Amino acid sequence: MLHDRPNAELFRTQLQQNEYNQKQINFFSLLCHLPTYQIMDQLQLMDQIQIMDQLQRDFNLNAVADDDFVRQFVIFFNIVIPSNFRLRENIVARIQRGFGSSVLRPFEFYKRDDILPPTDEIWQREIEEVLRGNKHVLGDVQGGWVSQRSLMMLAPDHMINDEIVESYLGLLRRNGGCITTTRFLGNCQTGKVQPVDDRGIGMERLMNYGQIFIPVHHVKAKHWTFLRLWAAVDGLVIEHYDSLMLTKIPDLQYMLSIFFPTTLPVASIQRQGPQQQPDNYTDCGLFMLMGIRLMASGSEHLLQHQADEIIPTFRAKVMSEILAQKLDPTSYDYSVFSHREMEARKNTLPQKRQIDHGGSGQNNDPIDLLTPEASYDTGSPAPVVESSGKTIAMSQPTTVHRSDNSTDVVTPSPSVPMRTGTVRLHSDAVHPQSPVETPSKRSKTVTRALQSLNNTDVLKGLEDLALALSPEMALSPEMALSPQVALPPEVALPSEAAFVSKYLQNFGNPAQMIQDMVRAVRNARNSAPQPISQDDALFQWWSAFSGPQNPQQTLLHRLYRLLFSNEFYALKAQYPKARARDEKLRQKLKCGEDSKVLKAAKIQGRKARIWHDVAKLTNKYLDVKSHVALIAYSGPTSDLESLVGEKRDAFLKGLEGRLQDSEDNLLAVLSCAHPLVMATLHNNLPDYVLWIERPLLRAELSFTDLMSLQKASRSLNYRKGEKGLA
Repeated sequence: MLHDRPNAELFRTQLQQNEYNQKQINFFSLLCHLPTYQIMDQLQLMDQIQIMDQLQRDFNLNAVADDDFVRQFVIFFNIVIPSNFRLRENIVARIQRGFGSSVLRPFEFYKRDDILPPTDEIWQREIEEVLRGNKHVLGDVQGGWVSQRSLMMLAPDHMINDEIVESYLGLLRRNGGCITTTRFLGNCQTGKVQPVDDRGIGMERLMNYGQIFIPVHHVKAKHWTFLRLWAAVDGLVIEHYDSLMLTKIPDLQYMLSIFFPTTLPVASIQRQGPQQQPDNYTDCGLFMLMGIRLMASGSEHLLQHQADEIIPTFRAKVMSEILAQKLDPTSYDYSVFSHREMEARKNTLPQKRQIDHGGSGQNNDPIDLLTPEASYDTGSPAPVVESSGKTIAMSQPTTVHRSDNSTDVVTPSPSVPMRTGTVRLHSDAVHPQSPVETPSKRSKTVTRALQSLNNTDVLKGLEDLALALSPEMALSPEMALSPQVALPPEVALPSEAAFVSKYLQNFGNPAQMIQDMVRAVRNARNSAPQPISQDDALFQWWSAFSGPQNPQQTLLHRLYRLLFSNEFYALKAQYPKARARDEKLRQKLKCGEDSKVLKAAKIQGRKARIWHDVAKLTNKYLDVKSHVALIAYSGPTSDLESLVGEKRDAFLKGLEGRLQDSEDNLLAVLSCAHPLVMATLHNNLPDYVLWIERPLLRAELSFTDLMSLQKASRSLNYRKGEKGLA
């Protein structure tokens, strides 16, 4: 809650210290004591004039002499009303009379001679390492997922791509700039302009912000430009900034007619000649980012001598700000970035142990699988784990040292077939003493290991199982996992309900859903919508999710899997005979005689049916047609699709039980997330920053409060185009 924040507490303290009339601070006391969603409810009941009148009556900014207090107040107030441009500008004007700068701007307002502060030395070294290829960045840039390949585009003489542009523009949006998503254009001269609606660009919003910036990517020409919209007395003024002056006036007029067909009266169109002429054709994207950044802060675009000085160093500055997710990052921001990178590297460490060397008893090598705390004699041959065939077996008798210093020769059982994978343990080593484990502790670890054996990672499951057992038990014939041999009493196989419980726990996790939804929103903003024709739908869906997977596209890929599965089962009902059905699938998938593609598509069609079942079940209780279930599962897509037969039935039954449970918050979570998920899938997101994209609000509000606040803003048009997803 905001009332727990230090700046809000400081605000209240300063009000008391300055002995203001208590009758004149009701409005600001309200802001300091109410939670964020109630503050927004109060502000929605007041128009801009009422807020300004209340501001002037309750609090005289000119009477405040404490610069730190004013900045704290402005930061706090900017959190509450980040998108009200006119109100913010009025406050800025009053503050600048005494202090000369504003923290309400998208970034600090620097003197014209400085333009931008220099990049910190520690960031300079980091950027140099990345551009040389000596360091690979693993962090996801707070959901932005800028790939290493895209970061390398910031090297000299390279043209930046869509990922860099949208990540940087998103940073400016989060700092208060009114910047729309990128408009993608084909060749204007041939009339191939992608139709883009003018959602979120209305006169009311223009009056609130004062100016709106629209980045434009000329795909065919490989060129970046931007539009600046501002309101004049007689209508809308549109300025087109093109560093190379490639766009002709007729093409510009046609482009604008596509962008703004009816809603805005256009008073004039101005083609701005370049104040700078680049020496190459690779800096146009940087000129666009720099121009939007400067003009959004109230400054002017670069002059020629300023461009010659700034642009060469601006590439490194853009990378540092993208990695830090903050404008003008400092050494402290670098420490935060380094910590995030360290955590990311921990999460990406290989899970399987090395198997190509002997063990020391300290490194979790394969020789330590049976006795992790033991030490081995130098030169002892190490047991080797091999993966082949479909059996698990011990190769030969092994001498085992017991805890009472006696030795036994244990004859392993013959190879026994398993359901998944192949693992063989070969050992000529003499195993020393092993610490005694209690049956209860061993039982829990063994149960978890057996659960993982039922999953795809068989080798990891076997290693965990071996770690849980003493050498005697691990090498005994009873542990051959044969259907004819019963397991010890404390090592019982998990029930179906216990096996699917982890899948149910991963369904509707609010914290993970927020992260996944932020990534989905960023993906919807960063990519142009891909039209899918009815004739090639199956082929396009298959091509979309069968290639490399991007974590940002999880929601979209799950939708494609759902639609692909529905079409597959529709063909199955339409063509009962397998030969006719396979022929039709070949035609739709355009795979010719490639039997591997056909087989893989049929398997995927059956596995992805789980998304149809889950969506149908959740929609039954939501009483609305929704695909919110696609993002509700926080685990890997392949995990849920691996459920078949009785396990799938047990999962669906358990999910229905959670939906029926009045004490379970699952139904409320799905209901709150429904509008945003559907708006993301229909590509109907507003251009401005959503509530879930604000880290401060995500930290302060609960999931349901955050989603309710977004829904109350009435900014999500999730019904438009819904028929296309039916």
